[in-house]
Amino acid sequence: MLAAVMLMYAAATISWAVSVASLIKVVERPEKYALLDAHSIRTEDLILLICQGLNFWLSDIIVAWRTWILWSDRSRAKWLVGGVPCALFVGVVVCGLVDLANFNDGAMTPIHSTTGPLGFHNTPSPSYATVSGKLGTIFSAILNVWCVLLAVAKSWQFGQSQKLAGRSLYDSRMGMMLTLVSVCGAIYCIFWIYWVAVGIRNVGPNLNATLLLCNSAAARPQCKST
Repeated sequence: MLAAVMLMYAAATISWAVSVASLIKVVERPEKYALLDAHSIRTEDLILLICQGLNFWLSDIIVAWRTWILWSDRSRAKWLVGGVPCALFVGVVVCGLVDLANFNDGAMTPIHSTTGPLGFHNTPSPSYATVSGKLGTIFSAILNVWCVLLAVAKSWQFGQSQKLAGRSLYDSRMGMMLTLVSVCGAIYCIFWIYWVAVGIRNVGPNLNATLLLCNSAAARPQCKST
């Protein structure tokens, strides 16, 4: 699991670095970026697609595994706890593979026939411009929300058992850990849902979507590591 976390951090760092570098080029020399053809930025697009896909997969695996561990003492519940994330994760993987199989020069940074917000033809586009990409993002968001709700439920159960013993939830390391997992997961899910909503709504290129892409690559592993 440590290797999965380290690989997730590496993928997120590479994705963030490529995104920021592209954004800097757009801000500094928009006219030069506008004249680039799709083939010249194919490598950047492919790196982003692979790194973000790995980031999604690994982070979802870690969250699902963590939730499974929390509920491993409940033999009946753990199958439901593990079954839903597994089904959603399969959907995320399938959508990611479809995205990779359909990758082309215009998959992520298309050349538009009309001028963009900066007055040029080539402007930053959302990370996932395809139907399969958006669907995979939605599956991942649902998986994370489901796991956070289960963590909150486990935290509540543990708090109730602590009350029966005359103690507070925060009187034990287990209670503090469950609280930290629940709070960090909730904060991450709020950002994740917002990013999904903006990504689906803003189907055209804009700076807001690009900034969200850069921020997501940096923020994602920080909340997962808890």
